[in-house]
Amino acid sequence: DAGDGSEYSQAHAELHALASEFVTGRGYYDFFLIDLDGNIIYSVEKEQDYATNLVKGAYSQSGLGDVFRRVTSEEHEHTVAISDFARYAPSNDDPAIFAGKLMFNDEGKRIGVLALQLPSDSIHDIMHFTVGMGESGETYLVGPDLLMRSDSRFSDVSTVLDVSVGSDTVQRALNGERGVEYT
Repeated sequence: DAGDGSEYSQAHAELHALASEFVTGRGYYDFFLIDLDGNIIYSVEKEQDYATNLVKGAYSQSGLGDVFRRVTSEEHEHTVAISDFARYAPSNDDPAIFAGKLMFNDEGKRIGVLALQLPSDSIHDIMHFTVGMGESGETYLVGPDLLMRSDSRFSDVSTVLDVSVGSDTVQRALNGERGVEYT
């Protein structure tokens, strides 16, 4: 709220408490409202990306920019786009994932994009479920660039986007093969 009595400040005052509660309650990192021109008109966190443009601004090539382009290129009301993990400068250059969906008014007209910055902690918790894996078993996610998208349970530091895994098993998985391997 800029405290200027503007229509935007009034809308922000009404939305911010609800959006903050939604983000906290659901475990998201941030919540964005983006107009159809790519302007980030609302963010809970108000990081460096707030009030920038995702079409031609500094973060146009980010995961958030990618999600914006993908959902606005679709006409389907139910299209949801999710980005890959990538470092995101406004969030301390930490790895981030974004999801977005077009918003429509009551007449079915496109009015903007709602996007969420998803928490990596939830993925971490899922991937570190070790029941039945013994002392040496591990599950992890790897992207097409061979960089880990989850932390290794055997590392004291984050391995996300920092450790490359190019094993035969990973190569086969990236080629669409399925299976289990014991070594």
